[in-house]
Amino acid sequence: MYIQKDFNRTTGVVLVAIGAVFVPWTYGLSLLAVTVLDFVVYYLVRDVEVCYECQAVHRGYPLNPLHKHFDLATHDRHIYGSAPPGAEEAHR
Repeated sequence: MYIQKDFNRTTGVVLVAIGAVFVPWTYGLSLLAVTVLDFVVYYLVRDVEVCYECQAVHRGYPLNPLHKHFDLATHDRHIYGSAPPGAEEAHR
């Protein structure tokens, strides 16, 4: 299990793409606006727990303090059976 923000990734990518499209007319201020919006959303949206194995999202339960944020090496061990060579070096 790992912890992540309960926000739709596709929506986030679409917001950044819209901000990027308007850069020529806003002189970059659209990206600044998207950044501010992202900052606000980050603090307003709650955390959820997600299963590495089945990607089930668990909402409405107290967060387990033993669960950490997403770790790619742990994900690879669950999905592929092993982490890529050298991935464990960062944890030592």
